[in-house]
Amino acid sequence: MTTKKVFLISLSFLLISFAFGQAYAPNYFHANPDVFKYRLSEVLNDYDYYHYTYEYDNNNYLISETCTTINGEFVSDIKYFYNTDGYMIRSEKRGLSIYGELQIEMVNDYTRDEYGYITLYSRSTLHGVDPNNLVLTEDLRINMEYNDDLRISNASISFFYEESGSWIEGRFATITYTENGRLHEVIQSDEFEDISRETLEYDSNNKLVSYLFTDFYEEYGYSYIYDDNANIIKAGYDDFWFEYQYNTDYLSSETFLPRLTDDVLVLFGFQSTVFRGLPYDNSTNAVIKEEMSGAEMIYEEVFFNGIQENADKEENVMNVSISENTLSIEIPERLVGKKINIYNINGSVINSIVAKSITTNFNIGDYSRGCYIISAGNITKKFVKK
Repeated sequence: MTTKKVFLISLSFLLISFAFGQAYAPNYFHANPDVFKYRLSEVLNDYDYYHYTYEYDNNNYLISETCTTINGEFVSDIKYFYNTDGYMIRSEKRGLSIYGELQIEMVNDYTRDEYGYITLYSRSTLHGVDPNNLVLTEDLRINMEYNDDLRISNASISFFYEESGSWIEGRFATITYTENGRLHEVIQSDEFEDISRETLEYDSNNKLVSYLFTDFYEEYGYSYIYDDNANIIKAGYDDFWFEYQYNTDYLSSETFLPRLTDDVLVLFGFQSTVFRGLPYDNSTNAVIKEEMSGAEMIYEEVFFNGIQENADKEENVMNVSISENTLSIEIPERLVGKKINIYNINGSVINSIVAKSITTNFNIGDYSRGCYIISAGNITKKFVKK
């Protein structure tokens, strides 16, 4: 797995919004300025060879990721496409053909429900006997199911068998969680037995401390070591350790990095999102360097521009103020009668109430210091308890 993978894993908590009591899916590709101050701009010197750049549109949606050599030679890029609700529904990876011509090598399509959750993932890659005449062909489908907490829990996987021209079913994934909502196990199986199992364990502070992978052939795992700021600084085992550096001025909860979608977790398991042993949602600050590869992360500020400001009309504005231990929230009149939810840094709902007027007050005296997210309908807002 390339160093880029670790930087495609958000260390920020999930932003979830509610309408009519139903949660909208988290958006892993939107650097929402109501939540994030910074966003990933570049990854430099990956093994002294690769350089990644990230481009966003005027509304802070990621639209492309380009990989070049450190000398500027094109390697590949990924283009992202969105539906009218702002959810990514397609990505296209392009590379160079044997003749040096730009070609689409892979297409990922996502079917989402009305709340943005992925129900069907479809992959198409280049197929054919003649390397001069390869054709994009659908070869993988994943149907996904979610539990009552709207976390992915089960999936069925089908593969296209090119020789027979038929689809083969019979591979499954089961995902379980701790009582605190953290990922606990990813179990890959067929119709007869388990193929592999990945198990994650946490300490009393809900911090990941170990990861174990087992299958028919091997067993291995990682341990995680934290600094005084609750950042993972080492991950590995025995004499094999990866080390990380952080920008202590940047909170991970305020720093946007695009995350891998649930189909990757289903297909490849947690190990695909543990590059160099670094999981998401477990460090306080934003990672800036991985020592072994030498890869460095560059961030830029998230800002509003003219297009965003024009879209930010009265009916989409939430005003928030704090006086001592009272949080006051003012919402548009159209949201009166809808739920207002407050989330902590782990994405858990810690308070919820139906708005009876445009102004609602919460007592936050018992809240710990840190960042929180307010959600009402399709509007979100961040606040900090100091």
